[in-house]
Amino acid sequence: MKQLVWLATILMLLILAVSFNGLQAKDTKTCFLDDDDGDNDGYARDGAPKQENVPVKSSEKLNCPSGYVRFENDCDDTKSDIHPRRDEIADDGKDNNCNGKTDEPDFVYFADNKNNWVTQNSFKIKMKLKDARVYSFRSSLEAKVFYASLSRTQTVPEKRVPVQMQHEGSNHYGIIEITELVPNNVYRARVEFYGQGSNQRIGDGTDWYYTSTSGPSAEDQMRTNVVLRAFYELNESNLGKVGYKGTSKSDGTKYGANSKELWCSEFYSWVNEPYVKWMKNENSTSALISFFKNQGSYFSTGEIQSVGTRGDYAGMSMDDDSAKEHSGMFLAYDSSSKNNLPDECKVDDVPKETPVIWLIEGNVGNQVGIRCRNVNEVGGLGHVRGNLSTDISRKEAGESNEASCKQWCDAHAECARCAPTSGCGTGYDKIETFRGRGNNWYACKVRPSRAEESRSNKEECERWCAQHSSCAKCSEDVGCGRGYKKIESFTGRGNNYYACKKR
Repeated sequence: MKQLVWLATILMLLILAVSFNGLQAKDTKTCFLDDDDGDNDGYARDGAPKQENVPVKSSEKLNCPSGYVRFENDCDDTKSDIHPRRDEIADDGKDNNCNGKTDEPDFVYFADNKNNWVTQNSFKIKMKLKDARVYSFRSSLEAKVFYASLSRTQTVPEKRVPVQMQHEGSNHYGIIEITELVPNNVYRARVEFYGQGSNQRIGDGTDWYYTSTSGPSAEDQMRTNVVLRAFYELNESNLGKVGYKGTSKSDGTKYGANSKELWCSEFYSWVNEPYVKWMKNENSTSALISFFKNQGSYFSTGEIQSVGTRGDYAGMSMDDDSAKEHSGMFLAYDSSSKNNLPDECKVDDVPKETPVIWLIEGNVGNQVGIRCRNVNEVGGLGHVRGNLSTDISRKEAGESNEASCKQWCDAHAECARCAPTSGCGTGYDKIETFRGRGNNWYACKVRPSRAEESRSNKEECERWCAQHSSCAKCSEDVGCGRGYKKIESFTGRGNNYYACKKR
C-alpha cells in the first residue's frame, strides 16, 4: 500500500512539473482579444480593453498566444490595410498608419553615411511627400523645422528653411538642410510645411526624424555609421517591415534571432558587426557584457555621464533585479531638467526622475524603438573604444557600397538595377551614387522615351495648375501665347510645358 501511495505521489509531481513547464505561469503578457481585432490585421480596435496577465510559454513570450493579439490602436478596424506601423498612402485623405495625421510624408533613411548627407555641423532630411497640396509647390515651399540634440531636449530651436524639390515620375521628394550644429551629437527633428513668406501651414507635418552629426576622426565616422544603421532599422520597424508581423522579416529574424525569440542583444550586435572588431551575433546580455569586459571597456552606471558615447552598449534590468536582461544602444545623456523633459520621458504625464539617457533598442514590444530611461535603469555601459574599430579593406568597402546600392534599389520602385559604372549603360540614367574607399556603385533607372517625358511634363503642369487658382492653362509655348504670362516651368528631355496666367 505504501508503495502505491509513493508511486501516486511521484506521478502527481511529474504531472505538475509537465504542466508548469508547458504553461510557464510566471510568464505573462498584456494582450488584447482576437474578437477586438475585427479586420484580422494583428491590431485590436482603438480603445479595446486590455487583458492583463495572459499566461504565455517562455519559448513564445515575444508575442501573445492564440486567441489574442499583441497591440491595439487600430483606428479603422474594418479595413486590414489601415493599422499602426505601415507607410502612408499618398493623396487618399486617410490616416493609413493611425498616427493622427493624413497624407503626411514618409522619411527616407539610408543605412550609412554614404547618402545621409551628414557632416560635422549639419544634416539633411529627405522626405517622400504624400500630399498634393505640398508637392505641387515647385520652388516656393518652405519648411519650419523643430530640432534638438538628445543631450539637451529641453532646448528646441526652430528654423524656416527652403525645401529642395525632386520629382521622380509619380514620386515626389522634399529635401531640407539644418546647419550650425555640434559635431558628434544625436539629433531629432520634425517638419511642417508653409508657402514662401506665409504662416499658413500646408497639410500635416512629420513625426520625429532621428540622425547624428559626425566628427573628424575615424572613430567618429565609425560611430556615425553605427548610429545611422540603427536609425535605418528604426524606420524599417516603423513601416512594419521588421519586428511584429514584419512584412519583410518577422520578429528579430533579420538580426539573427529565431522566430518568437527575444532579440534585443542580436539587434545591437547586428548593427555593430560591420564596424566593431570581433563582434559577432551575440544573443544575450551576458555575452555582450563579457565582450566589453574582455576588452577592458565595461563601465559602471555612475561612469555613464563621463564615458557614454553614441553607439555604446547599455545593459539593463527590466524586473528591478540584478540580472541584466535587456540590451540597448546608448545615444545621449540628457542634461534637461525634470520639469522640461519631453513626453517620451514621462509615464502617465509624470516626468521620470533625472538624469535620463536616450537609447535605441531592439525588441521593445517586438519592435525597434527609441527610449528615454532613467540612468539607473542601466546596469553598466560597454564603451566602444577606438581600437575596436574595424580596418575595412578597399575590397570590403566596395562590397559595402554594392550592398548599400542594392538595399536602396530594393526600397525605390524607380530603381531598375545597380551598376559599377557612372553611366549605368545604354538606356539607363544614374539616380543615386554610393561612394566609399572601394569602388563606387550607382543606382540606375530605365531612361524614359521622349514621348513619356513629354507626357510627364504635361501631367505635372496640369496637376500643378489644378492646385493654383492663378493658373489658367498649360501650354507648350514658352511665352504662353497672347494675353497670358508664364508662372511655372515643367521641363525635361521631352517637350516642355508652362503654367500660364492671364495678364
